Amino acid sequence: MHRLSEVSGVAVGSIYQYFPNMEAIVTLAFDHILDEEAIVHVAALRERIAGLALDAALREILDNMVRMELRLYRLHREFHLKYHPDLKVGMRTGPYENTRQYVDEAWSAFVTMYLPSLDPLRRDMAAYMLGIGMRATIRATLEDAPERVAEPAFRDCLLAMALGALEFRSSS
Repeated sequence: MHRLSEVSGVAVGSIYQYFPNMEAIVTLAFDHILDEEAIVHVAALRERIAGLALDAALREILDNMVRMELRLYRLHREFHLKYHPDLKVGMRTGPYENTRQYVDEAWSAFVTMYLPSLDPLRRDMAAYMLGIGMRATIRATLEDAPERVAEPAFRDCLLAMALGALEFRSSS
């Protein structure tokens, strides 16, 4: 709080009038970043992937997910890891009421666009794995080995996982 007071030129006591603790300030910063992401970056991402091949489009999307998670992680590691499920990262891009709706509307549309003949049950599972599985992998890596997330090899492996979720072989 003292550093914030020093940088902002606002007395510590005045800061406490608006924010009961540091966590409240971090929450506001995270909300600002996530709202900016939903408004600015996702629109630009949609434009960048239009017309790209599946692997290139997925790489753009995954790079964006990694960039966003790293930005939040670097802002405040403990807050990011503790409140990650509550942040609803990704879901702010639309009026989604829950994670299932987000996956169904955002990721199923993506899968359908690239693999229109995919069986609906497979499409739904692939969309779920892309929407939930990729973010969960990024988050788990940030918790266990954060230095790996920024490595190109991590993104290559993440892309391979995503493509694997879309490449179906009949189960025996």
